[in-house]
Parts: sequence; structure tokens; C-alpha cells
Amino acid sequence: YYHTPKLNGKSDRKTTEVFSEIESFEAHPLPLFLEGQVHWLRVCDAQTAAKIYQEVRSGELLDQELQMYKLNECLESCSPEIGRARTFSRGWFENESIWVHMSYKYLLELLRQGLTDEFYKDAETMLVPFMKPELYGRSILENSSFIASSVCPDPHARGRGFVARLSGSTAEFIQIWLLMTVGAKPFTLRDGKLTFAPQPCLPGDWFTKNSATIQWNGKSVEIPENAFACTLLGETLLVYHNPERKNTYGMSAVAPVSYQLSGRKEIKADCLDGLTAEQIRQRKFKRIDILLG
Repeated sequence: YYHTPKLNGKSDRKTTEVFSEIESFEAHPLPLFLEGQVHWLRVCDAQTAAKIYQEVRSGELLDQELQMYKLNECLESCSPEIGRARTFSRGWFENESIWVHMSYKYLLELLRQGLTDEFYKDAETMLVPFMKPELYGRSILENSSFIASSVCPDPHARGRGFVARLSGSTAEFIQIWLLMTVGAKPFTLRDGKLTFAPQPCLPGDWFTKNSATIQWNGKSVEIPENAFACTLLGETLLVYHNPERKNTYGMSAVAPVSYQLSGRKEIKADCLDGLTAEQIRQRKFKRIDILLG
């Protein structure tokens, strides 16, 4: 639309409509981006999800040296017309680096699709808390915007985390943490009653081998052997007890069989409902111990 300016203060306005008709175009497929696989995983079935994982794991998106997934495959053959990603050095910022945010998005979809063994295999090298601090270059208790991949021209930068802006990876990590510790829907309605039925998705070797003392809410708390502890709803200490140290997912999974609320009498049940569930939701209990069997 083209407009003529006002003349002598009068609103003398002309509008010209211009149309273009595209008669043909030629498609040029881009190298793979991890984001495409993330979106695909969100909408596909479980069988397709397993195939996607295998293809990504065996393809160029995997940084073999770091065992992390790069943001994209090599863009050297692409024209600068594809955008600014092409302008960065390989392995840096938006070009073939490891975006923690996108990696966590990918891990989250693996967990949602039930690819739990695959998730934990990748988590060993892709979740920041499991990285080597001397290589990561910063505290493993904080995320980065991106990690320079092994194709970065600067060998001293490879594997190191950089913060170029605020990172969205924390949002994905919180979702991952919730799925691992209590499941997608720990609180549900059953027959009109609020029900607390956590479904943790934890590997057996994540449970303590020996007892340990932790600091929680400014106090020293002992966590026994064969246990996993976390915080529920920001205020309640949740402790799972797994005497046989079995996975809480898969064919031989263990699940909640009894509950103990802040030292009260043990309740043998696979879930809690009614007033008790409401009190849990309202953070009335400082500690909840759940026996898995």
C-alpha cells in the first residue's frame, strides 16, 4: 500500500494496491535442526518416537566428543540467505553449538514419550548437574545459554558453558524434574475426590546406597539408605524408600504401597484421597515418606 502525504493540511489520501503472483519456486532443504525433532516428538506416536531417537542418536546432530546434541548440523553448504545462524563460527552461539534450552526440550519430549531408558542415557552427559565442572567452566548448579561444541575453532572453548542472554532451560528442567519425581499428574480427581497419587520415574541407582545428612530448610535431616529425597510444592520434604533399589518405571517397576505423613501412623495404600490429599496440596505436612514396593 502506498500513501501520498497530506497536501495543505488536507487529508488528500490515495491508496494503491499492488499484487504479485508467484508462478514458481524451488525448495532447498536445510540441514537438520534439533528443534524440528522436538516438535515432531510432541505429536508422533511412541513407535515413531523411538525411530526418531535412533536416527538423531546416530546422525550428525550428536556431538560424538561431548555426547551432547548440537543445535543443528553443519551449515557450511548453505547460503547466508538462511539467516544469521550462518554468520557465526561453527560450534558457537547459534551455529552448531549445544543450546542447553533446546537440549532440555528434547530430553523433556523423550520422557513424555516414555523413552525413559533413552532419557537417562542422554541425561548422564546432557544434564548440567552431571557435567564435569572443570570442562563446563562454571558451577554445575547453574545453566548456560549455550555450550561450545567440539567443532568450535577454539579448542579451549569446547565443552564450556556461556551465557549470552537469559536462558529458558530452567523451565524445561522444572518440567523434567516434576515428571521424574512425582509424574505428570500427582493430584487428580477420582469420584469427585482430590487424590494424591505420585508416579515417580526414577532409576534404581539414583537411590542412596548409604545414609546421608542433608540441609533442608536450615536444619540437618538424615536421609536413610535406599532413599531418594526431594521437595514437594516448595515446602514439603518428600522421601521415597526403595529397599530393593528397583526402577520406578518399566516391566519390574516398584510403586507406592504406603505413606507416612510427618511421623504419623503409616497408611497402607497406593494413593491418598479426600481431606488428606487436600492437606498435602495445602502444604500442611513438613515431611512425607513413601514406601515403594
